[in-house]
Amino acid sequence: MPEKINNKTIFSLLEVTQSVKKTLSERYKSSFWVKAEMNKLNHYPQSGHCYPELVEKKDGKIIAQMKANLWKDDYNKISNNFQRIVKEPLKDGIKILFCAKITFHPTYGLSLRIMDIDTSYSLGDLEKEKAETIEKIKKEGIYNNNKEQKLPLLPKRIAIISVQTSKGYSDFIKVIEENSWGYKFFHLLFPSLLQGEKAVDSLINQLQRIKRVKTHFDVVAIIRGGGGDIGLSCYNNFY
Repeated sequence: MPEKINNKTIFSLLEVTQSVKKTLSERYKSSFWVKAEMNKLNHYPQSGHCYPELVEKKDGKIIAQMKANLWKDDYNKISNNFQRIVKEPLKDGIKILFCAKITFHPTYGLSLRIMDIDTSYSLGDLEKEKAETIEKIKKEGIYNNNKEQKLPLLPKRIAIISVQTSKGYSDFIKVIEENSWGYKFFHLLFPSLLQGEKAVDSLINQLQRIKRVKTHFDVVAIIRGGGGDIGLSCYNNFY
């Protein structure tokens, strides 16, 4: 109950937060659908819970932001759907359409509880990104550049961009070293991340290294394996 001090009605902070919680729970009784960008997933493996940071951007600027909760059971269900349908893990920077409820806690404040995510919306956004990148490459006049490169009849000097522990890399090396014709190949590994948000910079960095010594190689092979189609969105990046 509020108290009176010097003819002023004084509320405690707990009373204020409880009033806000009551008002919100009465106003927002049902769940609703929201579209936003997952700026940060903030997944905590130990508990299994996520505390996403959601944003909306316009012309590259954040015009709205809110924190969210994604509890372990819901996260596991949604993550499995993403990997099965979108062929991508739930991750930072992806646009999502999600079903949520508004929650308010006296200590942790206002947030959205994410209950489900429409995978088709995110899949469509990724396909849109791929199509836009292809269109940009065509406008730059470089769409066929790789196809127009002339290779030696037998490329024997290979610059490899991969992960040393990748099964795809080990299988590739086994094939070229145990070829039935007895050809000898020179190959050099340029280690790189092959998926995830840091893969683009890592791949570009290694391609730039190879470019500086390109006279020593006939071809560049980017090799990944063991992950299926998961994590391929980094290859849609224009840069």
